[in-house]
Amino acid sequence: MRSRNQSGENSSNGHISCPKSSIISNVDDKSLSEDAKKKNKSNRKEDDVMASGTVKRHLKPSGESERKNKKSLELSKEDLIQLLSIMEGELQAREDVIHMLKTEKTKPEVLEAHYGSAEPEKVLRVLHRDAILAQEKSIGEDVYEKPISELDRLEEKQKETYRRMLEQLLLAEKCHRRTVYELESEKHKHTDYMNKSDDFTNLLEQERERLKKLLEQEKAYQARKEKENAKRLNKLRDELVKLKSFALMLVDERQMHIEQLGLQSQKVQDLTQKLREEEEKLKAVTSKSKEDRQKLLKLEVDFEHKSSRFSQEHEEMNAKLANQESHNRQLRLKLVGLTQRIEELEETNKNLQKAEEELQELRDKIAKGECGNSSLMAEVENLRKR
Repeated sequence: MRSRNQSGENSSNGHISCPKSSIISNVDDKSLSEDAKKKNKSNRKEDDVMASGTVKRHLKPSGESERKNKKSLELSKEDLIQLLSIMEGELQAREDVIHMLKTEKTKPEVLEAHYGSAEPEKVLRVLHRDAILAQEKSIGEDVYEKPISELDRLEEKQKETYRRMLEQLLLAEKCHRRTVYELESEKHKHTDYMNKSDDFTNLLEQERERLKKLLEQEKAYQARKEKENAKRLNKLRDELVKLKSFALMLVDERQMHIEQLGLQSQKVQDLTQKLREEEEKLKAVTSKSKEDRQKLLKLEVDFEHKSSRFSQEHEEMNAKLANQESHNRQLRLKLVGLTQRIEELEETNKNLQKAEEELQELRDKIAKGECGNSSLMAEVENLRKR
């Protein structure tokens, strides 16, 4: 391979490699001849003669080049390259011949041990020559050494595997025996458990029947309770409706009483207005009393007549108020829980107290206006007390 690569490089660079290729082709033809021993000897002689001839042929032009150098003292670059290529080809041919001779000296047993085949000797020698040219590993290695060592190692590994397999079989047998024993014990336990479970299932059946009866009783009891609760709920709803209607009735009555109290307060205001007018009249009478006693007597008679009528009206109003108070007491007994409504009634009572205070003021004014009118003052006092 080295010679071929170098020849290719030389040819690419313009070198002349014709002697090299001719020598390699001659060597290949010689190696493939049928009569190996006889022809090898003759070929060696011919190669030596050819090699010496080629050397002589190439030495002649080198001598001529020296002569020319002596004459001209200078060579061209192309001539130098040609000389170098010729010398390189000769050296390569010499190396090829040496390798070929080495392959011929090797024994057939060595080649068979190296390549592991009983092929024809010529083919093995050619392969050995190519290996030497390619600078591969030496011929001393034996192809049978590695398979034998691998075979020994495989045999040892097989023995170790067989031993381990026997151990695993023994362990598996032990495990099998143990599992058989455990299965027998589990079988006995299962029979005992089944016997006990039958008794337990009987007890569970009895308990289930008892619980079923209790559940039916509880359902019946719950149904009765639901019916009773439904009845009570209906009663409570009816009572609630009644209470709502009663509350509405009380609200209506309260509204009516409030209206009546408003009317009564209006009447009281009218009476107070009349009292004020009468007071003014009394003041006018007192101013004129000194002038006209007779007119005063007439006015007193008229006033007494009016006061009697006023007292009668006042008594009627007091009677009505008493009736209203009794009715209000009954309403208070009914409306115990209605505090807000009572407070509103108390506000109405406050209005009545204000009316009484106004009556008191009227009494004071009457006392200041006329001290001799004792009957009018007595009526006002009775009105205040009532």
